[in-house]
Amino acid sequence: MSNPMLQAFKDFLKNLIEEPENKVFLLAVSGGPDSMAMTHLFLKAGLKFSVAHCNFGLRGAESDREEVFVKEWMQQHGIKVYTRKFNTRAFAEEKGLSVQLAARELRYSWFEELRQNIPADFIATAHHLDDSRETLIINILRGTGIAGLAGIPALTGNIVRPLLFTTRNKIEEYLEINNIPFVTDSSNLHTDYLRNQLRLEIIPALLKAWPGWDTSFPDTLARLSFAANIFQQKIKEEKEKRFRRSGPAWHIITDEIQPGEAGAQLLYELLKIYGFNLDQTREIALALTKNSGRTFFSNTHRISTERGFLELIEISPKDSGLFIEVEPDTSEVLAGRYILRFNRIDIKDFRGFSPGNQTAWFDFHKLNFPLILRNWRPSDRIQPLGMEGWQKLSDLFIQYKLSKAQKESLPLLCCGEEVIWIPGLRSSGRFKVDSHTRLIFKAEISEEK
Repeated sequence: MSNPMLQAFKDFLKNLIEEPENKVFLLAVSGGPDSMAMTHLFLKAGLKFSVAHCNFGLRGAESDREEVFVKEWMQQHGIKVYTRKFNTRAFAEEKGLSVQLAARELRYSWFEELRQNIPADFIATAHHLDDSRETLIINILRGTGIAGLAGIPALTGNIVRPLLFTTRNKIEEYLEINNIPFVTDSSNLHTDYLRNQLRLEIIPALLKAWPGWDTSFPDTLARLSFAANIFQQKIKEEKEKRFRRSGPAWHIITDEIQPGEAGAQLLYELLKIYGFNLDQTREIALALTKNSGRTFFSNTHRISTERGFLELIEISPKDSGLFIEVEPDTSEVLAGRYILRFNRIDIKDFRGFSPGNQTAWFDFHKLNFPLILRNWRPSDRIQPLGMEGWQKLSDLFIQYKLSKAQKESLPLLCCGEEVIWIPGLRSSGRFKVDSHTRLIFKAEISEEK
Protein backbone atom coordinates (compact mmCIF):
# COMPACT_ATOMS: atom_id res chain seq x y z
CA MET A 1 0.00 0.00 0.00
CA SER A 2 1.41 3.38 -1.01
CA ASN A 3 2.17 5.96 1.62
CA PRO A 4 1.92 9.46 0.07
CA MET A 5 3.07 11.20 3.26
CA LEU A 6 6.18 9.04 3.52
CA GLN A 7 7.07 9.58 -0.14
CA ALA A 8 6.55 13.34 0.15
CA PHE A 9 8.77 13.34 3.25
CA LYS A 10 11.55 11.46 1.44
CA ASP A 11 11.35 13.75 -1.59
CA PHE A 12 11.40 16.90 0.54
CA LEU A 13 14.38 15.72 2.59
CA LYS A 14 16.34 14.78 -0.55
CA ASN A 15 15.80 18.28 -1.91
CA LEU A 16 17.28 19.71 1.29
CA ILE A 17 20.15 17.30 1.98
CA GLU A 18 22.32 15.36 -0.41
CA GLU A 19 22.11 11.60 0.22
CA PRO A 20 20.15 11.76 3.51
CA GLU A 21 20.35 7.96 3.71
CA ASN A 22 24.07 8.37 4.43
CA LYS A 23 23.60 11.01 7.13
CA VAL A 24 22.97 10.70 10.87
CA PHE A 25 20.16 12.73 12.43
CA LEU A 26 19.32 13.80 15.98
CA LEU A 27 15.55 14.29 16.30
CA ALA A 28 14.14 16.83 18.76
CA VAL A 29 11.10 15.02 20.17
CA SER A 30 8.70 16.49 22.74
CA GLY A 31 6.19 13.66 22.48
CA GLY A 32 3.63 15.91 20.81
CA PRO A 33 1.90 15.06 17.53
CA ASP A 34 4.36 16.80 15.22
CA SER A 35 7.55 15.30 16.63
CA MET A 36 5.99 11.83 16.95
CA ALA A 37 4.93 11.92 13.29
CA MET A 38 8.45 13.03 12.34
CA THR A 39 9.98 10.16 14.34
CA HIS A 40 7.68 7.62 12.65
CA LEU A 41 8.58 8.97 9.21
CA PHE A 42 12.30 8.72 9.92
CA LEU A 43 11.74 5.17 11.17
CA LYS A 44 9.74 4.11 8.09
CA ALA A 45 12.24 5.80 5.76
CA GLY A 46 15.02 3.65 7.24
CA LEU A 47 17.21 6.63 8.14
CA LYS A 48 19.92 6.66 10.80
CA PHE A 49 18.78 8.67 13.82
CA SER A 50 18.46 8.98 17.57
CA VAL A 51 16.09 11.08 19.67
CA ALA A 52 16.59 13.87 22.22
CA HIS A 53 13.88 14.90 24.69
CA CYS A 54 14.00 17.95 26.99
CA ASN A 55 12.09 18.02 30.28
CA PHE A 56 11.92 21.70 31.17
CA GLY A 57 10.10 21.04 34.44
CA LEU A 58 7.58 23.78 33.71
CA ARG A 59 4.41 21.70 34.12
CA GLY A 60 5.32 19.44 37.03
CA ALA A 61 4.01 15.90 36.76
CA GLU A 62 2.80 16.51 33.20
CA SER A 63 6.38 17.20 32.05
CA ASP A 64 7.57 14.03 33.78
CA ARG A 65 4.82 11.94 32.15
CA GLU A 66 5.87 13.23 28.71
CA GLU A 67 9.48 12.19 29.39
CA VAL A 68 8.36 8.68 30.41
CA PHE A 69 6.13 8.44 27.33
CA VAL A 70 8.96 9.37 24.94
CA LYS A 71 11.42 6.97 26.63
CA GLU A 72 9.02 4.03 26.53
CA TRP A 73 7.89 4.51 22.92
CA MET A 74 11.46 4.89 21.65
CA GLN A 75 12.64 1.83 23.60
CA GLN A 76 9.74 -0.21 22.22
CA HIS A 77 10.86 0.68 18.70
CA GLY A 78 14.58 0.20 19.27
CA ILE A 79 15.41 3.88 19.01
CA LYS A 80 18.25 5.38 21.05
CA VAL A 81 16.85 8.18 23.22
CA TYR A 82 18.60 10.89 25.24
CA THR A 83 16.77 12.87 27.92
CA ARG A 84 17.72 15.78 30.14
CA LYS A 85 15.80 17.65 32.84
CA PHE A 86 16.37 21.40 33.22
CA ASN A 87 15.57 23.90 35.95
CA THR A 88 14.34 26.33 33.36
CA ARG A 89 12.89 28.98 35.66
CA ALA A 90 16.10 29.23 37.67
CA PHE A 91 18.14 29.54 34.46
CA ALA A 92 15.78 32.22 33.14
CA GLU A 93 16.10 34.22 36.34
CA GLU A 94 19.88 33.86 36.42
CA LYS A 95 20.27 35.01 32.80
CA GLY A 96 17.51 37.62 32.84
CA LEU A 97 15.55 35.85 30.11
CA SER A 98 11.92 35.03 29.52
CA VAL A 99 11.07 31.41 30.31
CA GLN A 100 10.43 30.77 26.61
CA LEU A 101 13.79 32.14 25.52
CA ALA A 102 15.57 30.32 28.36
CA ALA A 103 14.01 27.02 27.26
CA ARG A 104 15.09 27.68 23.69
CA GLU A 105 18.66 28.40 24.75
CA LEU A 106 18.86 25.29 26.94
CA ARG A 107 17.29 23.12 24.25
CA TYR A 108 19.51 24.11 21.35
CA SER A 109 22.72 24.23 23.40
CA TRP A 110 22.13 20.67 24.56
CA PHE A 111 21.06 19.48 21.11
CA GLU A 112 24.27 20.83 19.58
CA GLU A 113 26.36 19.27 22.35
CA LEU A 114 24.65 15.94 21.69
CA ARG A 115 25.02 16.28 17.93
CA GLN A 116 28.77 16.68 18.25
CA ASN A 117 29.14 13.85 20.77
CA ILE A 118 27.08 11.22 18.90
CA PRO A 119 28.23 12.41 16.28
CA ALA A 120 25.26 13.38 14.09
CA ASP A 121 25.17 15.45 10.93
CA PHE A 122 21.87 17.25 11.54
CA ILE A 123 19.40 18.20 14.25
CA ALA A 124 15.83 17.72 13.00
CA THR A 125 12.89 19.69 14.39
CA ALA A 126 9.22 19.14 13.59
CA HIS A 127 8.19 22.61 12.36
CA HIS A 128 5.53 22.43 9.66
CA LEU A 129 3.70 24.77 7.28
CA ASP A 130 1.28 26.01 9.92
CA ASP A 131 4.22 27.07 12.10
CA SER A 132 5.60 29.00 9.13
CA ARG A 133 2.22 30.65 8.59
CA GLU A 134 2.05 31.69 12.25
CA THR A 135 5.57 33.11 12.07
CA LEU A 136 4.68 35.11 8.97
CA ILE A 137 1.59 36.62 10.64
CA ILE A 138 3.51 37.43 13.83
CA ASN A 139 6.17 39.22 11.78
CA ILE A 140 3.51 41.26 9.99
CA LEU A 141 1.76 42.17 13.25
CA ARG A 142 5.00 43.24 14.89
CA GLY A 143 6.07 45.19 11.84
CA THR A 144 8.46 43.80 9.27
CA GLY A 145 10.12 44.51 5.99
CA ILE A 146 9.86 42.12 3.10
CA ALA A 147 12.58 39.91 4.64
CA GLY A 148 10.15 38.97 7.42
CA LEU A 149 7.75 37.45 4.89
CA ALA A 150 9.90 34.45 4.01
CA GLY A 151 8.62 32.19 6.81
CA ILE A 152 10.73 29.54 8.56
CA PRO A 153 13.71 28.23 6.54
CA ALA A 154 13.79 24.50 5.92
CA LEU A 155 17.55 24.28 6.47
CA THR A 156 19.70 26.50 8.67
CA GLY A 157 23.24 25.28 9.16
CA ASN A 158 22.97 21.90 10.91
CA ILE A 159 19.27 22.30 11.72
CA VAL A 160 16.79 20.76 9.29
CA ARG A 161 13.00 21.07 9.39
CA PRO A 162 11.80 18.12 7.28
CA LEU A 163 8.04 18.60 7.89
CA LEU A 164 7.79 22.07 6.33
CA PHE A 165 6.21 20.48 3.29
CA THR A 166 3.04 19.53 5.18
CA THR A 167 0.34 20.92 7.47
CA ARG A 168 -0.90 20.21 10.97
CA ASN A 169 -4.07 18.58 9.58
CA LYS A 170 -2.07 16.23 7.35
CA ILE A 171 0.13 15.30 10.31
CA GLU A 172 -2.92 14.49 12.43
CA GLU A 173 -4.33 12.32 9.63
CA TYR A 174 -1.01 10.47 9.40
CA LEU A 175 -1.01 9.84 13.15
CA GLU A 176 -4.54 8.46 13.05
CA ILE A 177 -3.94 6.20 10.03
CA ASN A 178 -0.78 4.74 11.55
CA ASN A 179 -2.07 4.55 15.16
CA ILE A 180 0.82 6.65 16.44
CA PRO A 181 0.34 7.81 20.05
CA PHE A 182 1.30 11.29 21.27
CA VAL A 183 0.89 13.56 24.27
CA THR A 184 -0.75 16.97 24.39
CA ASP A 185 1.08 19.88 26.01
CA SER A 186 -1.61 21.62 28.06
CA SER A 187 0.14 25.00 27.68
CA ASN A 188 -0.62 24.85 23.93
CA LEU A 189 -4.33 25.04 24.77
CA HIS A 190 -4.07 28.44 26.47
CA THR A 191 -4.35 31.70 24.54
CA ASP A 192 -1.97 33.65 26.79
CA TYR A 193 0.66 33.68 24.06
CA LEU A 194 0.18 35.30 20.66
CA ARG A 195 1.21 32.16 18.77
CA ASN A 196 -1.38 30.06 20.62
CA GLN A 197 -4.02 32.71 20.04
CA LEU A 198 -3.26 32.62 16.33
CA ARG A 199 -3.36 28.83 16.27
CA LEU A 200 -6.52 28.38 18.32
CA GLU A 201 -8.66 31.39 17.41
CA ILE A 202 -7.49 33.74 14.67
CA ILE A 203 -6.29 31.35 11.95
CA PRO A 204 -9.33 29.02 12.29
CA ALA A 205 -11.57 32.08 11.86
CA LEU A 206 -9.63 33.14 8.77
CA LEU A 207 -9.80 29.62 7.32
CA LYS A 208 -13.53 29.53 7.94
CA ALA A 209 -13.93 32.75 5.97
CA TRP A 210 -11.35 31.79 3.29
CA PRO A 211 -11.05 27.96 3.26
CA GLY A 212 -8.91 28.06 0.13
CA TRP A 213 -6.11 29.73 2.08
CA ASP A 214 -5.01 26.37 3.45
CA THR A 215 -4.35 25.12 -0.06
CA SER A 216 -2.86 28.29 -1.48
CA PHE A 217 -0.55 29.17 1.41
CA PRO A 218 2.47 26.98 0.43
CA ASP A 219 2.62 28.60 -3.01
CA THR A 220 2.09 32.02 -1.46
CA LEU A 221 4.95 31.46 0.97
CA ALA A 222 7.25 30.28 -1.80
CA ARG A 223 6.46 33.37 -3.87
CA LEU A 224 6.98 35.70 -0.88
CA SER A 225 10.32 34.09 -0.10
CA PHE A 226 11.38 34.40 -3.72
CA ALA A 227 10.22 38.03 -3.84
CA ALA A 228 12.09 38.87 -0.63
CA ASN A 229 15.32 37.47 -2.06
CA ILE A 230 14.86 39.35 -5.32
CA PHE A 231 14.03 42.58 -3.45
CA GLN A 232 17.12 42.44 -1.24
CA GLN A 233 19.33 41.64 -4.21
CA LYS A 234 17.83 44.51 -6.20
CA ILE A 235 18.44 47.04 -3.41
CA LYS A 236 22.03 45.82 -3.13
CA GLU A 237 22.52 46.22 -6.88
CA GLU A 238 20.93 49.69 -6.85
CA LYS A 239 23.28 50.84 -4.10
CA GLU A 240 26.34 49.45 -5.88
CA LYS A 241 25.23 51.10 -9.12
CA ARG A 242 24.29 54.51 -7.76
CA PHE A 243 26.65 55.31 -4.86
CA ARG A 244 29.94 56.98 -5.79
CA ARG A 245 32.40 58.30 -3.23
CA SER A 246 33.42 61.93 -3.78
CA GLY A 247 35.74 63.07 -1.02
CA PRO A 248 33.78 63.23 2.24
CA ALA A 249 30.46 62.88 0.38
CA TRP A 250 28.53 60.22 -1.49
CA HIS A 251 27.13 61.08 -4.90
CA ILE A 252 23.97 59.10 -5.58
CA ILE A 253 23.23 58.87 -9.30
CA THR A 254 19.54 59.61 -9.91
CA ASP A 255 19.22 58.45 -13.53
CA GLU A 256 16.09 56.40 -14.16
CA ILE A 257 14.69 56.86 -10.66
CA GLN A 258 10.96 56.82 -11.30
CA PRO A 259 8.86 59.76 -10.20
CA GLY A 260 6.19 59.36 -7.55
CA GLU A 261 5.84 56.64 -4.97
CA ALA A 262 8.09 54.10 -6.73
CA GLY A 263 11.03 56.51 -6.67
CA ALA A 264 10.28 57.54 -3.08
CA GLN A 265 10.27 53.93 -1.91
CA LEU A 266 13.56 53.17 -3.68
CA LEU A 267 15.17 56.26 -2.17
CA TYR A 268 13.87 55.26 1.24
CA GLU A 269 15.52 51.84 0.99
CA LEU A 270 18.78 53.51 -0.04
CA LEU A 271 18.69 56.33 2.52
CA LYS A 272 16.95 54.98 5.62
CA ILE A 273 20.23 53.93 7.23
CA TYR A 274 21.25 57.59 7.13
CA GLY A 275 18.22 58.64 9.14
CA PHE A 276 15.90 59.81 6.35
CA ASN A 277 12.24 58.81 6.63
CA LEU A 278 9.68 58.00 3.94
CA ASP A 279 8.07 61.45 4.05
CA GLN A 280 11.46 63.00 3.34
CA THR A 281 12.24 60.63 0.46
CA ARG A 282 8.88 61.52 -1.06
CA GLU A 283 9.92 65.19 -0.95
CA ILE A 284 13.33 64.32 -2.41
CA ALA A 285 11.71 62.35 -5.24
CA LEU A 286 9.45 65.33 -5.98
CA ALA A 287 12.40 67.72 -5.97
CA LEU A 288 14.16 65.52 -8.54
CA THR A 289 11.28 65.93 -11.00
CA LYS A 290 11.46 69.73 -10.70
CA ASN A 291 15.24 69.98 -11.02
CA SER A 292 15.09 72.27 -7.99
CA GLY A 293 18.09 72.64 -5.73
CA ARG A 294 16.86 71.60 -2.31
CA THR A 295 18.56 70.41 0.85
CA PHE A 296 17.21 67.93 3.38
CA PHE A 297 18.55 66.99 6.80
CA SER A 298 18.45 63.98 9.07
CA ASN A 299 20.10 64.20 12.47
CA THR A 300 23.34 62.87 11.03
CA HIS A 301 23.32 63.68 7.32
CA ARG A 302 22.55 66.36 4.77
CA ILE A 303 21.38 65.53 1.27
CA SER A 304 21.23 68.04 -1.57
CA THR A 305 19.60 67.64 -4.96
CA GLU A 306 22.06 68.36 -7.78
CA ARG A 307 21.79 67.97 -11.54
CA GLY A 308 21.84 64.22 -12.14
CA PHE A 309 22.72 63.17 -8.60
CA LEU A 310 22.11 63.61 -4.89
CA GLU A 311 24.97 64.66 -2.65
CA LEU A 312 24.92 62.91 0.69
CA ILE A 313 27.27 64.13 3.38
CA GLU A 314 27.58 63.21 7.02
CA ILE A 315 27.25 66.23 9.31
CA SER A 316 27.64 64.69 12.74
CA PRO A 317 31.43 64.66 13.19
CA LYS A 318 31.72 68.39 13.72
CA ASP A 319 28.61 68.34 15.89
CA SER A 320 29.27 65.31 18.05
CA GLY A 321 32.94 64.52 17.60
CA LEU A 322 32.33 60.81 16.85
CA PHE A 323 30.82 59.09 13.83
CA ILE A 324 31.89 55.54 12.96
CA GLU A 325 30.06 53.14 10.65
CA VAL A 326 29.77 49.52 11.81
CA GLU A 327 29.28 47.06 8.98
CA PRO A 328 28.14 43.42 9.43
CA ASP A 329 31.77 42.25 9.14
CA THR A 330 33.27 44.93 11.41
CA SER A 331 35.16 43.14 14.20
CA GLU A 332 36.76 45.92 16.26
CA VAL A 333 36.50 49.70 16.55
CA LEU A 334 38.44 52.22 18.65
CA ALA A 335 36.15 55.04 19.80
CA GLY A 336 38.04 57.46 21.98
CA ARG A 337 39.24 55.54 25.03
CA TYR A 338 36.82 52.69 24.34
CA ILE A 339 37.31 49.51 22.32
CA LEU A 340 34.17 47.97 20.83
CA ARG A 341 34.13 44.46 19.42
CA PHE A 342 31.46 42.93 17.22
CA ASN A 343 30.63 39.37 16.24
CA ARG A 344 27.90 37.47 14.42
CA ILE A 345 26.72 34.21 16.02
CA ASP A 346 24.44 31.64 14.43
CA ILE A 347 21.68 30.72 16.89
CA LYS A 348 22.80 27.09 16.79
CA ASP A 349 26.22 28.15 18.10
CA PHE A 350 24.81 30.43 20.80
CA ARG A 351 26.03 29.48 24.26
CA GLY A 352 24.17 31.99 26.40
CA PHE A 353 24.09 35.64 27.45
CA SER A 354 26.92 37.20 29.42
CA PRO A 355 25.91 39.01 32.62
CA GLY A 356 26.10 42.81 32.88
CA ASN A 357 25.66 45.63 30.39
CA GLN A 358 29.16 45.59 28.87
CA THR A 359 27.78 43.23 26.22
CA ALA A 360 24.66 43.60 24.09
CA TRP A 361 22.88 41.05 21.90
CA PHE A 362 20.69 41.85 18.92
CA ASP A 363 18.72 40.01 16.27
CA PHE A 364 20.94 40.53 13.22
CA HIS A 365 18.03 40.54 10.77
CA LYS A 366 16.22 43.33 12.63
CA LEU A 367 19.16 45.69 12.11
CA ASN A 368 19.84 47.97 9.15
CA PHE A 369 23.54 48.29 8.37
CA PRO A 370 25.76 50.12 8.64
CA LEU A 371 25.14 50.77 12.32
CA ILE A 372 26.52 54.04 13.65
CA LEU A 373 28.70 54.77 16.67
CA ARG A 374 28.27 58.38 17.74
CA ASN A 375 28.06 60.61 20.78
CA TRP A 376 25.01 61.63 22.74
CA ARG A 377 22.55 64.29 21.57
CA PRO A 378 20.01 66.03 23.85
CA SER A 379 17.09 64.63 21.81
CA ASP A 380 18.23 60.98 22.10
CA ARG A 381 15.92 58.39 23.62
CA ILE A 382 15.76 54.59 23.85
CA GLN A 383 13.12 51.90 24.36
CA PRO A 384 14.89 49.90 27.10
CA LEU A 385 14.89 46.11 27.06
CA GLY A 386 12.28 44.78 29.49
CA MET A 387 10.43 48.10 29.76
CA GLU A 388 7.47 49.63 27.99
CA GLY A 389 7.69 53.02 26.34
CA TRP A 390 10.63 55.29 25.64
CA GLN A 391 13.13 56.88 27.99
CA LYS A 392 15.25 59.97 27.42
CA LEU A 393 18.98 59.35 27.61
CA SER A 394 19.35 62.55 29.60
CA ASP A 395 17.12 61.04 32.31
CA LEU A 396 19.13 57.80 32.27
CA PHE A 397 22.38 59.72 32.65
CA ILE A 398 20.97 61.50 35.69
CA GLN A 399 19.73 58.17 37.08
CA TYR A 400 23.19 56.62 36.72
CA LYS A 401 24.93 59.82 37.89
CA LEU A 402 27.13 60.22 34.82
CA SER A 403 29.27 63.31 34.72
CA LYS A 404 29.19 65.72 31.78
CA ALA A 405 32.51 64.34 30.53
CA GLN A 406 31.30 60.73 30.82
CA LYS A 407 28.08 61.24 28.89
CA GLU A 408 29.79 63.26 26.16
CA SER A 409 32.56 60.67 25.61
CA LEU A 410 30.37 57.53 25.75
CA PRO A 411 29.91 55.98 22.26
CA LEU A 412 26.29 55.10 21.49
CA LEU A 413 25.42 52.32 19.05
CA CYS A 414 22.64 53.40 16.70
CA CYS A 415 20.55 51.83 13.97
CA GLY A 416 19.80 54.75 11.68
CA GLU A 417 18.79 57.49 14.08
CA GLU A 418 17.67 55.16 16.85
CA VAL A 419 19.90 54.46 19.83
CA ILE A 420 20.00 50.69 20.36
CA TRP A 421 22.74 50.40 23.00
CA ILE A 422 24.11 52.64 25.72
CA PRO A 423 27.22 50.64 26.64
CA GLY A 424 27.32 49.81 30.31
CA LEU A 425 23.74 51.00 30.89
CA ARG A 426 20.91 49.77 28.66
CA SER A 427 20.14 48.14 25.33
CA SER A 428 17.00 48.54 23.24
CA GLY A 429 14.20 45.99 23.38
CA ARG A 430 13.17 46.70 19.79
CA PHE A 431 16.04 44.67 18.32
CA LYS A 432 16.23 41.96 20.97
CA VAL A 433 16.99 38.29 20.50
CA ASP A 434 13.75 36.30 20.60
CA SER A 435 12.34 32.92 19.64
CA HIS A 436 12.45 33.82 15.93
CA THR A 437 16.12 34.88 15.92
CA ARG A 438 18.37 32.94 13.55
CA LEU A 439 21.52 35.10 13.66
CA ILE A 440 22.77 37.15 16.62
CA PHE A 441 24.82 40.34 16.43
CA LYS A 442 26.97 40.67 19.55
CA ALA A 443 28.55 43.94 20.70
CA GLU A 444 30.86 44.40 23.66
CA ILE A 445 32.82 47.33 25.08
CA SER A 446 35.93 47.73 27.17
CA GLU A 447 38.20 50.64 28.03
CA GLU A 448 41.57 50.85 26.31
CA LYS A 449 44.36 50.03 28.74
